[in-house]
Amino acid sequence: CRASSAATWSWRAPRRTATRSISTTSGFVENEWLGRTLAIGDDVRLGVALPDPRCVMPSLAQEDLPRDPRILKALAEHNRIDVAGSLYPCAGVYAVAESTGTIRQGDRVRLI
Repeated sequence: CRASSAATWSWRAPRRTATRSISTTSGFVENEWLGRTLAIGDDVRLGVALPDPRCVMPSLAQEDLPRDPRILKALAEHNRIDVAGSLYPCAGVYAVAESTGTIRQGDRVRLI
């Protein structure tokens, strides 16, 4: 796949989370990435370390978005993953930078 124009870097206080969006054909494909490396473009390498357990925060009202408890309920129903010995509703992964560089629109994203 490729880094899409819809992908964004999001630096929003107070969360300060860098987010990269990658389009795929099916849901929760990131579950298969654990322990592997994402190669983005020529230089960037991210070691996929852990599934991202979700708390109630995505369900709460935020800026112009209303409260929506269905978000966490859907994750709990469709994607509960063992993290440190307990099952959690998860979406996304935590990754560690193995090598840094610039990510550009259209860069190839590979799982290695």
